[in-house]
Amino acid sequence: MSRSPAVVPAFDAVIIAGGRAHRLRGASKPALLWNGRSLRDRSLAAVGAARAIAWVGDGDAGLDPRVIVTRERPLYGGPAAALAAGLAALPHPLASIVVVIAVDLPRIEEAVVALLTAVSRTAAGDAAATTHSALSGDGVIGIDAAGFRQPLLAAYEAEALETAVSAHADSLDGSSLRRLIRDLDLREISLPDGVTADIDTPEDAAYHDIALPPETEEPTP
Repeated sequence: MSRSPAVVPAFDAVIIAGGRAHRLRGASKPALLWNGRSLRDRSLAAVGAARAIAWVGDGDAGLDPRVIVTRERPLYGGPAAALAAGLAALPHPLASIVVVIAVDLPRIEEAVVALLTAVSRTAAGDAAATTHSALSGDGVIGIDAAGFRQPLLAAYEAEALETAVSAHADSLDGSSLRRLIRDLDLREISLPDGVTADIDTPEDAAYHDIALPPETEEPTP
């Protein structure tokens, strides 16, 4: 089993767990079970070492006092709006690093270990690292086997991420995360095969042997 690196700079986390899931017949992604554990529990465990966790989605994310439940505005405004809501909900000042993940990744724990390992190595190798920031650039971002960046598998320098969100404050509704982070100086790290596979469709669920509940109506704003 993958383990977290021994030394990890303090970080906060944002878990993007909302959305309509219309391609998944309206099923609740956090409630889906993979190998006996819900995607909700897996995502929370993946960032279990965080100082504080913002859960952007419906429902009670657990009794852990570090977990803050919030929603994007407008509702179903997309991942950029969800990220902005998560950042705003976290205690300020933020930790120097903010790990941002999606809830619909069955192997999220492996992905976060890879991100935190990259952060730790960057901090250890950067003689200029201070308590202000453990990263020499604006963060590290995972890339999949095809070479595509994964904005919801990344560890961002907090100040840089807040600046990017503020710069797009008037256009977050329906905007993409790739657009929001396009000017950030992010170090790319290759993630193991399969780690970036998410659950967006019934076919994705079937591939992972995840049973879907009976079809439900899509939520309305």
